[in-house]
Amino acid sequence: MIKFPVLLAMIFAAAFQSTLASAGQSTNSVSEQSDGSNAQDNNGGNGRHGLSPEQFQNMKVKFIEKHQKHVAILQQGESCIQEATEPEQLKICLQQERLSEMQLREQTIQSREKRNRVGSGSQDSHQ
Repeated sequence: MIKFPVLLAMIFAAAFQSTLASAGQSTNSVSEQSDGSNAQDNNGGNGRHGLSPEQFQNMKVKFIEKHQKHVAILQQGESCIQEATEPEQLKICLQQERLSEMQLREQTIQSREKRNRVGSGSQDSHQ
C-alpha cells in the first residue's frame, strides 16, 4: 500500500511534467557558470525548463490552487472526524475524505487530458 505523502508526491510530479509538456516548451538543461549565472541551452531565451516568467507564474498559481483544494478536503475531513461520536460516523468521514480525493484526482486527470488534446491540435468541438 502506497503511503499518502508518497502518493501526493507522485501526483504532483506527474502534474508538473504534464504542465511542462502542455506548455510545449523544451526542457533542455541550463548549466550554471562559475559566476553563478545560468547558460541557456537552446531554450529560446526563456528561463530554466524553457518557461517564460508568465508561464512560470501561471504554473505556480495552478499548483497553489491544487494545494488549496487538497487542504480544504483535509480540513473538512478533520472537522468531520472531530465531530464524530461513534465509530460508524468516523468511518463515513474517512470514506467521504477518500471519495473527495478521488474526485479531485479524476478532475486533474480530465483537465490534463483536455490540455493535451488542445496542445496537440485536436480540439474537441463539443466544448
